[in-house]
Amino acid sequence: MRDLELICPECKSGLISNNTQLSCSNNHTFYIKNGVFNLLPKSLDEVTCNDAYYHAAQKETWVEQNQIDAQRNLFFHKRIVKFISTRSNEKSNILEIGGGVGFDLELFLNTKVAFSNYIFSEISNEMLSYVSERINNNIITYCCIDAKNIPFKKNQFDFVYMIAAFHHFTDTHKALEEMIRITRNGGYILFGIEPNKRWFRLVSVMKGFFRKILPQKRHSPADEKTEGFTANDFKEMGESWGLKLIKLESVWFFCGFIHYGLEFLYRMFHLKKRVRLPLFLEKIFIYLDKCLFIFPGIKNLCWHYTAIYQKN
Repeated sequence: MRDLELICPECKSGLISNNTQLSCSNNHTFYIKNGVFNLLPKSLDEVTCNDAYYHAAQKETWVEQNQIDAQRNLFFHKRIVKFISTRSNEKSNILEIGGGVGFDLELFLNTKVAFSNYIFSEISNEMLSYVSERINNNIITYCCIDAKNIPFKKNQFDFVYMIAAFHHFTDTHKALEEMIRITRNGGYILFGIEPNKRWFRLVSVMKGFFRKILPQKRHSPADEKTEGFTANDFKEMGESWGLKLIKLESVWFFCGFIHYGLEFLYRMFHLKKRVRLPLFLEKIFIYLDKCLFIFPGIKNLCWHYTAIYQKN
C-alpha cells in the first residue's frame, strides 16, 4: 500500500502497522493475515453481518447464479471498468467497495492499465481470503472494511467504485459521506447497476407469491430490506452533497425481462443449468434497450441505473 495513510475505524486516529497487525494510540488493534487487512470495527449491524455470511456462502457459484458473465451483465460491468481504466494513470489510487468474488477486479487487471494503488474491499473476511487466493497479485491490497467507517485518511482516492453493492448498505447516507471524505477533489465516485425503486417495489409486492410457487432458496438479507433508487434520488444525492452528476445511465429494459424470466424458468422447472442465450441475441436486446432509452420517459422504466459523480 504505497503512500496511503490508514486511520482507525473505531476512533479515527492514525494506524501504525507491522507485518501482522495495526494499532492506534487508543490501543485498538487490527490484524493482517495471509495478506488480508482486517479493518472492521468491532460493532456491525445485524443485517450487514448476515449479508456478509450470505455472500461468502455463495462465493463458488456466484458468477453462474447471477449470470454475471452473460453479455447483458458483462457489457455494463465493462463500461464501468473502462471509465476508470481510461482515466487512470501511474499515480491513481482506486478503491473498490463490495467487490464480491473479484469479477470486476479481473476485468480491470485485464485492461493492463497503470495505477498506484488498487484496494479491493469486502465486508466478508472469508470472501477476501477466497479472492486473494484466486487472484494472487501483489499489486492489489485486500482490505476487510465497513463502508460506513472507511479506514483511510481524507482526500486520497481518485476513484471509489462499487457495482451492485450500494443498495446493500444499511446507511447509504453515512457510506456516501465516507466515500466523499476519502475522494480527492476532481476524483470520481461510481455506483454501478443499482436497482430501480419502481421495479423493486413491484418485485417486493410479488415476493410472497413467487416464494409459494418456486423452490426455496436463500436470499440476501440486505436485498430484503433495500428499496432501490429512482433517477431523482441520484440527482438529489449529488445536489445535496455538492457532487457533479456527470453520468446517469439506464440499464436494462428488455434485458431485465430476459434475465429474470430465465431465472424463473430455471427455478420453476428445476433445470440443472441456467439457460444461456446466444451472444448475438444478447447483443440484440442490449441494442434494443439503448434505442428505447433514447426516449426520456422510457428511461425511468429501466431495471437499474449506473451513476457517476465527480467531487468538486
